[in-house]
This record gives sequence, C-alpha cells and structure tokens, in this order.
Amino acid sequence: MDKATDFVAFALGFLDFVSKATPWFLLVGGLLVYYFREKVKQILARSLALDTETIRATLAKEHAAYSAQLQSGLPPIPRTHSIT
Repeated sequence: MDKATDFVAFALGFLDFVSKATPWFLLVGGLLVYYFREKVKQILARSLALDTETIRATLAKEHAAYSAQLQSGLPPIPRTHSIT
C-alpha cells in the first residue's frame, strides 16, 4: 500500500508541476513563434512561388500539346488571294 500512495503522490506532484508550468511553456512558445514568423512567411512564400511556377510551366506544356493536337486535325486553309 505504501508504494501505491507514493506513486499517487508522485503523479499528483507531476500533474501539479505540469499545471503550473503550462502557461510558461505557452508564453515561451508564443514568443518563439512571434520571433520566427517572418522567417516562416518567407519560407511559405518561396514554396508557394515554386509551386506556382511549376504549375504554370506544366500548364504551358499541356496547352501547347493540346493546341498542336487540335491544329493537326484541322484541314489546311486554302489561300485564294495573295497579299501584294
């Protein structure tokens, strides 16, 4: 029975410590996030720009291939008049 009460006392002491330390951890975490937020913004902006360029390049390739496919299926336009 003595070991059980020691464990309960230890668990309660630990939970008491956690409950008292949580606001300090939140404060330190908030200050770190505030300090590094510009760095995080830069990283996210760079990632977004890279993704946008990749999507834009892929779209241009697909558009060129689709345009070529459409133009290959069309009959040639006859030239009835010459431009002079």
